Amino acid sequence: MTRKSLLPLLLAWGCVGGEPESVPEVVLPAVYAEPPARLNDLAERMGGSEEIAAAILLESDRSGLPVDLIVGIIRTENPWLKADTVNWYGATGLMQVWDFHLGAYPQCGDDLTDIRTNICYGVTILEEKLEVAQGDTTLALLFYNGCWGLTYVLGCEDYPQIVAERGDD
Repeated sequence: MTRKSLLPLLLAWGCVGGEPESVPEVVLPAVYAEPPARLNDLAERMGGSEEIAAAILLESDRSGLPVDLIVGIIRTENPWLKADTVNWYGATGLMQVWDFHLGAYPQCGDDLTDIRTNICYGVTILEEKLEVAQGDTTLALLFYNGCWGLTYVLGCEDYPQIVAERGDD
């Protein structure tokens, strides 16, 4: 805003009186805000990506799920932290979301390679799995990974432990 564009506001608020020439020019210092420590700390854990860290924090705050749980899933599903990764089964992104979920959560967006969208989908899916598992995180993680039924894919039963370990890194 210029000095002249501020004047009507200042006059309306009763901050100044008189003609524009009598109003002293005020120069405000530039304000630089450092990102909060929790964003910086998480970005460091996520390969230096503030975008990934911000999306994790946003979804953790929205859902109430622990940051370490979300981090653990991402670092298990996509240790390269590449948003456009598609696995051999066709799951996409940081949280390896299946394409058939696309459109199920319009609040999340529609591009599974977008960091914010993918994490929103993944966390929302995990919330649903937690509901089905009646709050049992281990069982919900097995469901998230596609481990259910009478038989598991070899190593599938280790998924919750791997997520826990990678969430603590």
